[in-house]
Amino acid sequence: MKYLKKFESFADYSAAVIDRPNVCLVGDTIYYNPPLPPDQLPLYIEAIDNIAVVFTNACEYSRDNISWTSLAKSASVNAAPGEKIYYRASGLTNINNDGIGAFRITKGNCNVGGNIMSMVYGADFAGQTQLTLDSHLAGMFKQQSTIIDASKLILPATTLTSYCYASLFISCTNLIKGPTISAITLVSNCLYYAFYGCTNLSYIKALFKTTPGTSYTQNWLSGVAANGIFVKNREASWTTTGVNGVPTGWTVETAEA
Repeated sequence: MKYLKKFESFADYSAAVIDRPNVCLVGDTIYYNPPLPPDQLPLYIEAIDNIAVVFTNACEYSRDNISWTSLAKSASVNAAPGEKIYYRASGLTNINNDGIGAFRITKGNCNVGGNIMSMVYGADFAGQTQLTLDSHLAGMFKQQSTIIDASKLILPATTLTSYCYASLFISCTNLIKGPTISAITLVSNCLYYAFYGCTNLSYIKALFKTTPGTSYTQNWLSGVAANGIFVKNREASWTTTGVNGVPTGWTVETAEA
């Protein structure tokens, strides 16, 4: 503690709280709740404008990451600018072989963040690194032109499945920043068309050491912005450029250890 002041009256204390919100009366209980690191936050959608959000499968949602409410398949939730809607689910199976569900966001723009594994493991998502279904998260944000920034979205899986991230953000035409791909080893078609047609995308971080190509990353960055930044694993020796690797015209940077 660096500062301690004794107040002569409650009125003096009340006035101080307005200017210095981290003060309390002697005898009060002091609480400090540091913010959770991004990988310990469930997936969330943060409203920039007024938005309405639908998930095409049954799940739970929360506005404070404390109280959770069951949400029926395709039920809508509204959020005002600056508000976050947290989502989680467990045990979902694929819908028509197209992933476990997709978000549909209307009315206004938003950002996406948190740990995507909350849609796989529910409340027990923290520390989970294994996907189990082919096409598990495929198309989860496809064709959502309302999404602007996904750089705070955590994709921590190190054990991937075929097509697990296929078409994840396909045709999100206003997406500027994509999420970090944490997996070191790629598997068959895991990033197939993942960011295809994201015409404003100009940043992505990918830590895989597997050499990308049509077997893993077919057209994953086709149709993105002409210039951008690709953050690459310092131990990755591959040099693939073009729509299956680093887009032509982008600058390669090395990820910090």
